[in-house]
Amino acid sequence: MPDFSTPNKKCIRKYYNKTIIKYLKDKFHCNITYYGLPSPDAEDIAEWIDYISKVVAFQCRDYGKVSNPDQPTDEVDKLIEKLNHWEASGQLDDYIVYDGYMEEVLFKGFDNSASGSIEYTHENHITLFNLDFCNSITSPQEYITKNGDRITKYKLELIDKILEYQSTVSNQSDKFILFLTVQASYAGADLAAYLEANKIYLSKYESHKQNKCLKLKHFIEDNLYQKIKTYNYVPQFMPTVFYKGIHDVDMMHFVVMCIRPQENKKQGGVFVYNQLVVNITDSLPLLPDPANNALKNFPEEIDGMNHPNVNFIHTFSQSKNVSMYWND
Repeated sequence: MPDFSTPNKKCIRKYYNKTIIKYLKDKFHCNITYYGLPSPDAEDIAEWIDYISKVVAFQCRDYGKVSNPDQPTDEVDKLIEKLNHWEASGQLDDYIVYDGYMEEVLFKGFDNSASGSIEYTHENHITLFNLDFCNSITSPQEYITKNGDRITKYKLELIDKILEYQSTVSNQSDKFILFLTVQASYAGADLAAYLEANKIYLSKYESHKQNKCLKLKHFIEDNLYQKIKTYNYVPQFMPTVFYKGIHDVDMMHFVVMCIRPQENKKQGGVFVYNQLVVNITDSLPLLPDPANNALKNFPEEIDGMNHPNVNFIHTFSQSKNVSMYWND
């Protein structure tokens, strides 16, 4: 598997993600259950280990290829060895590794373990979703069912499935973080239809050299916002980060803080979503600044868009959603 841990990625992991995880645990006393795609070296878990209690991990055998029982299990075994060490040393309470792509495990309901497929269960509330896909949000993942059928699933379908599982075990006031990392490339009917339906509003990006990235940011933020609301969570979006990955590929990193509020917080039978989707999509991205161990503002101005506060924790803590829903 390629090494995605570039200086930019390390900066985001340590000075953005870790700051948020620590804040969630310290401020709201949450037990952090990590759920995601950590890579065999588990660099993200290693960076956040002081705040994580449990791990639910997914590890494919041969990244980029459809799962096959003949593929070697080296990558899966390496991750298990790493997690087993942390559990044995008392740094983790528990872990499970599913053999396969997240899409295939969730939609099939079981993994590819040779010793007997592990059935997928989602019995507990997850605190931290780290969906580090590295490829495009609109790139599908193929898998083969027990009947030999070839199925294709897209990342947004997967996110919808995750939220569905989460909502079935979530209690009121349950909180979680969603990290989503994708390549800033796109194709696909859903996106094409969205761009056509919103072409007048999105025309403000046309003259910018990163117009495709900005349009994709808009599309993903809008979709995430609507999906999260569908499952009765109130989202608070943190600033999206643009960065260069390996081979100078354009990448995007999204962060959403979510809560299912107490029923008595409803006004007129509904929850008030104080952060409107337009406030999110009209916010310019941040950039990693590894030389200064920080994040910095996008270097340019775009009409109708605002620079977010680089002190993202302060902005979150002072938000109306937090004061209304998070501080019970």
